Amino acid sequence: GVWLLVFLLPISITTVFPHEIMGLTGLNPYSLIFLVTLLSFMLHTAWRGELVAYLGFPSIWWAYLLPITVAALIGMNHVKEIPDFMLTTQAVTFTNASGYLRDAYIKPVTYLMVTFLVGAALRDHMRSEWLITALALSLLAFAGWILFYIVYLQLGLDILSSSTSRAALTGTGIQANGIGSMAAIGLLLCIFMLAENPGGPIKVLLWITAAAAGLLVVLSFSRGGMLTFLVGFTWFLFKQRKLNVLFIAVLIGVATIPFLPDSVYERMSVGLDDSADTIATDSNDALTAGRVAGVWLPQRPDFLANPLIGKGLNSTLWSDALRDGSITIQSANPHNLYLKILLNTGILGLLLFGVFYRDIWRRFTSLASAEAQPPIVRGLAKGARAGLLGYLAYGASNGDFMPTPILFFLLISIGFLIGTDAKPHNKP
Repeated sequence: GVWLLVFLLPISITTVFPHEIMGLTGLNPYSLIFLVTLLSFMLHTAWRGELVAYLGFPSIWWAYLLPITVAALIGMNHVKEIPDFMLTTQAVTFTNASGYLRDAYIKPVTYLMVTFLVGAALRDHMRSEWLITALALSLLAFAGWILFYIVYLQLGLDILSSSTSRAALTGTGIQANGIGSMAAIGLLLCIFMLAENPGGPIKVLLWITAAAAGLLVVLSFSRGGMLTFLVGFTWFLFKQRKLNVLFIAVLIGVATIPFLPDSVYERMSVGLDDSADTIATDSNDALTAGRVAGVWLPQRPDFLANPLIGKGLNSTLWSDALRDGSITIQSANPHNLYLKILLNTGILGLLLFGVFYRDIWRRFTSLASAEAQPPIVRGLAKGARAGLLGYLAYGASNGDFMPTPILFFLLISIGFLIGTDAKPHNKP
């Protein structure tokens, strides 16, 4: 069950995967596998003949769960304030407090339970190589669907790279920026695991997966995804501190640049020729795709209205800026991870998230140097640390602090933290 959950999660959010059974929304093959696996875990634990150690999230998780739970309770009281045009355009799929809790809170927390089950499986002696294989195959399946979609619809590089066609890949079930960020984190995991020189078929699988993920990062034309990778890969070069690795990386980079299509350069240079002072004014600057004047600045009054604890999960939906038309990009997404945290959970939430992420970083660092763990697991921890660093940089333009499929590879890596920290059971 855990193996299937890891393998299917990325593809389960795409349009190729069935999202309902017998017309029941929310009831789908993935949710059924999750429920059966969770039930199996509970029964297996209850019927053991020996005293078992309790498996739970590390205590620091209160710093993460507390602000999002409080924000969900606050947001319940604002659902009726969502403008009608957000409902008619199906930007949101709920119309009452229970639907809001289901979509904004309960469903994301379910992904944390998958993380928990991964930790439980590792504690009970599931081979880490099997989970890493599922992780790699899940990225391959995800990349395969995106590439099939691009080829089938004959989406050329001019369309994929255009600033006016950023929704070209939305039909896959996930937006281009999400595809780029997700693939970039997966690519970083592959690179760090390959640096540990694993043997056997898994090495070949990781190379193939890395190539597919790299292609996906490029074809998404997501500047945020590329930033995620570049920050993480820079960290890789810094940690390696080997001249031969640095030389090979520079050589590959120099050899690749002349063969990149013009569309790549055009997408990466959008807004760079604009005057820098546009970012400090109310003009729609091209560098941030209009986020400064169209999204960020108009929400200052909403933040100042409740700066300590925020206005609830997805509070942009009922913000004054959205209702009075100040936001030109009509979306529930503030397009900035840190602004989103401040708006939804306030300054206290931001501080607690800082404590949480600092602890996760420390735990990844500890696992990365744990001699008792297989080299490939240490490589996974190193890659997850680089992925986290890259994602925090990506947060300047987008991102989410809630557990979402975009963070899939980081969530599964955290499952390794939980599993390796837990005491294994003595099986009869």
